[in-house]
Amino acid sequence: MPDGKLYVYRGDGYGSVDIEQRTELWLPSNAPAPSTFTQIVATGDLDNDRRPELLVTAGTDLWSFTGYTGSTFTTATKLASGWDALDVVNVGDINKDGAKDLLFRNPGDGKMWLRKGKSNGKGGTDVASFASGGASLGGSDVSYGGNWTASNIPMVMSTPDTSGDGIPDLWALTGSGRVKLYRCTTTDTTAGVLVVVGGWSSMKAFG
Repeated sequence: MPDGKLYVYRGDGYGSVDIEQRTELWLPSNAPAPSTFTQIVATGDLDNDRRPELLVTAGTDLWSFTGYTGSTFTTATKLASGWDALDVVNVGDINKDGAKDLLFRNPGDGKMWLRKGKSNGKGGTDVASFASGGASLGGSDVSYGGNWTASNIPMVMSTPDTSGDGIPDLWALTGSGRVKLYRCTTTDTTAGVLVVVGGWSSMKAFG
């Protein structure tokens, strides 16, 4: 937000939010300032503690926020540096092993990468396995396709499974102003399905 704070906007029960009932989120003392956040990704319950988590990029760093209590995250953990050139694309069970995975891209060279999450032994995902390829399941990041440069795909966002295969999919805005749906597999995306024929080049966000 322009005031440098982080807020949660609760649903009003009618498919919208009540902006007058927003609640400021309080972060641990070691957390980066919300004014430095460049991406905020709500991951759902990663570790199976029945509380939602966040992944955040701030400056050059990737952080996880855990221990949500309704207005506070009790733990902020710096996972990695070097994320100023990367985009978090999705957090979901892409390889279908029960643990969630991290999908990210380098918009400069257009490469998409899959970082497979490890189970925490408690029915959830070990968030620490997102810290690096070496810490992930298999010990390295896996190529998940190319041609995802910022000029070719200015915006990409995750979506729940649309094809019934249990794998979350992607929506993308192309450089020509089209919107495509990319149905994902365990190893790559299928060819994009054209959903909007054009005219979206000026859009700043969609979802």
